[in-house]
Amino acid sequence: MPSLRGWVVTHKAKIEARVGIFVFVGLIILVYFVIHIGDLKLLASGYNLKVYFGFANGIKINAPVRVAGVDAGEVRDIKVFFDPGLEKTRVEVSFWVKNDTKIPKDSQVMINTLGILGEKYLEILPGSDYSNLFKDGDILPGEDPVSMEEIGNLGRRIALKLEEGIGSLNGLLGDKELKDSLRGTIANLNEMSEKINITLDKINKGEGTVGGFIHSDNIYQNLEALSADLKANPWKLLYRPKE
Repeated sequence: MPSLRGWVVTHKAKIEARVGIFVFVGLIILVYFVIHIGDLKLLASGYNLKVYFGFANGIKINAPVRVAGVDAGEVRDIKVFFDPGLEKTRVEVSFWVKNDTKIPKDSQVMINTLGILGEKYLEILPGSDYSNLFKDGDILPGEDPVSMEEIGNLGRRIALKLEEGIGSLNGLLGDKELKDSLRGTIANLNEMSEKINITLDKINKGEGTVGGFIHSDNIYQNLEALSADLKANPWKLLYRPKE
């Protein structure tokens, strides 16, 4: 009987040891997934920054922060407050970035969207002055995104302008006097073009005064003789007959 009891105790201890090892391995795997797969950055080191916007465009806490298009942090907090200096409501977005992320003070910060209707995220376009970097606790100036309402209003204004322009064009085209004037102008241009073509054709054939002048061999010969005489006697260019 004592031997059976000892066997039971030993067997139970083995089972508990196996369960303990299984739980331990499971915890290690869970921690690995939380840190590396979940990308929650529980143990990663970094620094905190803030950016102000007039319009946050629906960005949320835990939204990604991208620097030059690469994930580098996340949004940690969002607050709405009244700015007495500007006398308007603003949004303070607090975010965290990795320690190895260098952000020059001439960088641009904006709220962007993944795709057309995708997730909102904080986009940082790095500047070029790496001798002057943001540090922990600094506040960045943000560029407000364009709201859908503003886009809609702009589209309506463009549509109204187009409608007014089309209405004006229809009014001009419907004016009988203007139509007659345009027809007369076009007819005159066509007649002038025909006359110019006829004149050029005559010149090419050597007809008329201009055509004869251009195509006359005597004129060319006289010009060549004059040129040869001036080369031989250049003093003639300076000679003046006595009065």
